[in-house]
Amino acid sequence: QVTGNAPTTLRNFCSWQHQQNTADDAHPAHHDTAVLLTRQDLCSSRDVCSTLGLAEVGTMCESHRSCSISQDNGLSAAFTIAHEIGHVFNMQHDSHRSCAAVLAREGRYNLMAPTLNGDNTHPWAWSRCSSRALSNFLRAGRGSCLHDPPTGPGRKLPRDHPGQLFAVDHQCELVFGKGSTLCPFMRGTTCSKLWCTTMVKGQRVCQTYHMPWADGTSCGRNRWCQEGKCTEKREAVRVDGGWGPWEAWGSCSRTCGGGVQAAPRKCDSPAPKNGGDFCRGEAVKYRSCRTDPCPFPLILAPYREEQCGKFDGQHFNINGLNRYTRWVPRYSGVSLKDSCKLTCRVAGTTTFYTLREKVVDGTPCGPEISGVCIQGQCQKTGCDNILGSTAKRDKCGICGGRGASCSKVSGSYNKVGYGYRTALEIPAGSTRIEIRQVSYNGKKVDGNYLAVRNDKGKYFINGGYVIRMAAVDEVDIGGAVLSYSGSDTVEEKVSIRDRTQEKLIIEVISSEYAPPQVKFSYLAPKSSTQFASEASQRENTRTRTRMLAPQAPTRPSPNVGRSTWYTGSWGGCSKSCGHGEKRRSVQCMDQYGRPSRGCNNAEKPAETARCYASRCGEWIYGGWSECSKPCGRGVQLRLVGCRLTNGAIGPDRECDLNTRPSDSQECNTSSCSSRRWYR
Repeated sequence: QVTGNAPTTLRNFCSWQHQQNTADDAHPAHHDTAVLLTRQDLCSSRDVCSTLGLAEVGTMCESHRSCSISQDNGLSAAFTIAHEIGHVFNMQHDSHRSCAAVLAREGRYNLMAPTLNGDNTHPWAWSRCSSRALSNFLRAGRGSCLHDPPTGPGRKLPRDHPGQLFAVDHQCELVFGKGSTLCPFMRGTTCSKLWCTTMVKGQRVCQTYHMPWADGTSCGRNRWCQEGKCTEKREAVRVDGGWGPWEAWGSCSRTCGGGVQAAPRKCDSPAPKNGGDFCRGEAVKYRSCRTDPCPFPLILAPYREEQCGKFDGQHFNINGLNRYTRWVPRYSGVSLKDSCKLTCRVAGTTTFYTLREKVVDGTPCGPEISGVCIQGQCQKTGCDNILGSTAKRDKCGICGGRGASCSKVSGSYNKVGYGYRTALEIPAGSTRIEIRQVSYNGKKVDGNYLAVRNDKGKYFINGGYVIRMAAVDEVDIGGAVLSYSGSDTVEEKVSIRDRTQEKLIIEVISSEYAPPQVKFSYLAPKSSTQFASEASQRENTRTRTRMLAPQAPTRPSPNVGRSTWYTGSWGGCSKSCGHGEKRRSVQCMDQYGRPSRGCNNAEKPAETARCYASRCGEWIYGGWSECSKPCGRGVQLRLVGCRLTNGAIGPDRECDLNTRPSDSQECNTSSCSSRRWYR
């Protein structure tokens, strides 16, 4: 059903065209996008009926959403149809903040102008911003439905210009109805705006929709309209485009760990003109660079984590998020086709969002995928980070190795005690790590839990006497990714498939007098295997004979027979910069390491202390962008960044989030009166 409500009409049409379409993309009757052309006056709201068209952005090849509607207002409806299809191809308006630099250079709006007013708009060409958006969209693989070649001979287009086929009075009739003619009083607008006579309340008046005369319309002796101007009549010669030379290689996208360099070329030798074909082939070529592995500990800040971290403190007005939100990468559940989008989750939760349509070139596709992202697509690499390479890691995690540099270490731990106790130490360079803790009574809760930290005291799971119940499978840890089953299960599991870059300490936290049942296995570098194996056997022999015997507390009690306060290590500062607060656990235990109430409260050590992380950076900000709409309540944006004390731009969390300047504001709040494109 077609109504004056533009969003409703678009929704109805999209549903209808999806039902009519043939599912098989290769079938001759299958369409990749659908266009509705209607004489119905389209309204974006109850009082605003100046809408010329409507489409969703970036929906090409999504069969139920690849559609648009355009109002038939004469021959210039061609501009509206092309504009709306531009949105379907993910093009934004030329006034969008992403096009600000292009607009500053070109000095005018092109086909993706937000409003067709005829004064500063050139709808006969796409802007460089639109061209870039289309290229990025196609390179990201989002135009796959367009790959199948058309069947049949195709439609032969007329060689004449539309103005040669439709005289100017006929163009007026197509806009305002039968009997409309060219207005004789607006000679100063020849070719630029089509003013036509029409009847309003019984009187003949002149009106315009600010659309130009059609190209090829006669405007004088041996003259015709071309792109809104009356020019001397000359037949244009078709020129096919040709590639220019490759430009120099650009900078590497990474400083280590495998980046990419790009070299572009332009279709300007010659540039296509007058309907000539564009150049065929790749406009950009890529090669690998800086393929050496990143040195430790730089590898502990993965490239994708760095990109998600740049959004720390931003909540995007999402319900439940605040200015203290921290973003980390999401790895699990991400399909291969989405692996090069920047999908980030809210730290400590399973909630995730796509914050960027593509990651920075050179970002690894994922922890289990051999490839890097280039222009939003995963390109195959070997473990040596070289494009097209077939090099693979062996079982020891060595690129191109033969599996002879590591040995399997396995064992168990069942020592009785209280608090945090070290079960085993896993050397750096280990891989295929599997740790299990089975509940001794067959119930989910037995008072024993696994914890993992590095040798510097940083906990990755279950530190500070805070036990995680839910599963998590994307904890960045020592250059690898850790999966944890959560504690709310009979068999608690920790697994790390990748090669670690630092030593890991596996601990058992016990709150009840019950033996843990920990089993572990991993592949360790041969240089450390002998020591690890001997330690494992020695621990197993000792604990099997003393499994039921209570152990002494991990810290010797100064007064045997009385309870003593025990303190954990200090946690991190609550603020990333400036003054904050740090916390530690304080627990009263008796001489056997059991929780007790016999301590003197007057001697209880402090659980909190003030801390100073570092000097806070300062907020910097740019100027406001152009308003997103010329009328009808638009938005202006500006860049806001946190400048660190060394002058570099860092994540927002390094500045005082309470004083962050606004990065958006309303503008042009007056209602619209002229005809406009709408998406």
